[in-house]
Amino acid sequence: MKWKNILNKQQSAGLAMVSVFIMVLVISIMNKRHVLDLEYSLTTIYDDRLMAENHIFNLSKKIYQKKILLNVDEDRLMMSRIHINDSINLLIADYEETKLTMDEAFQLKKLKSSLGKAELFENQFVYSSSAEHRNLLNPELRAQYEIILADLEGLAMLQLHEGQKLIDQSHRIAASSNVTTRLEVGLLIILGLMTHIIFAARPPAPKYSYFDNLN
Repeated sequence: MKWKNILNKQQSAGLAMVSVFIMVLVISIMNKRHVLDLEYSLTTIYDDRLMAENHIFNLSKKIYQKKILLNVDEDRLMMSRIHINDSINLLIADYEETKLTMDEAFQLKKLKSSLGKAELFENQFVYSSSAEHRNLLNPELRAQYEIILADLEGLAMLQLHEGQKLIDQSHRIAASSNVTTRLEVGLLIILGLMTHIIFAARPPAPKYSYFDNLN
């Protein structure tokens, strides 16, 4: 009966060990998922937020360059305008390659519309043969550039908002991973103790003496 009780206890302990092992395996998979989520979050912060913010900064620089060009002669204005507009189009295309939220897509559409209006004013300004007409267009064009800069500022604020959301998400993932890691370590310790108990509780092997064999 004593042996039977010992065997029953060992079976129960064995089942408990299997359960703990399965829990450790599940937690290990969760930790791996946390690592992948954290890696994705950090990649998104760089590719879709920091790079997008860099595009916005460069677009703002181009608009300020355009404002300065309004004070130069017509030939230089025409050549520089073509170069700057090409750069702006490339930056817009790069920005569109990033992952956009609905708010960002709406703000970008607004920005492109403002850029289109500015280009119409620029065409009139550059190709106008009347100095008086250019003088009338100058403040309108400057005002349009201010609208574009405001649109860019709106995009920048959205970038900050979305970037903060990603950082908060990364913190939550890291905190969750920390908890599951501690739980995994605790379960491994329990598993080790249970293994020790099972082997310690094994019934001793029967002892045979030389005289028993003679009988």
